[in-house]
Amino acid sequence: MGNIILISRKGKRIGERDIICSCCHLERNPVWRYSESNIGTVCLCSECKVKIFENSFDRIDISNLRLCEQGGGFETNRRKH
Repeated sequence: MGNIILISRKGKRIGERDIICSCCHLERNPVWRYSESNIGTVCLCSECKVKIFENSFDRIDISNLRLCEQGGGFETNRRKH
């Protein structure tokens, strides 16, 4: 199987039985099912999920979250005394 690239981060955890991982081809429990990828629906185990996420969406960094942007207009129309 080629490189798996996820298109969407939305996935569903499936833990009722052992399912074969689409990346390492081993039976794992739990796995996450992603319906949007470059090869269609895939199931990923915990170890492969981290690798595929890093390849698909880069590493998660605080600068990517954009929590520290300036802006907002809280009390901008307030008179300064």
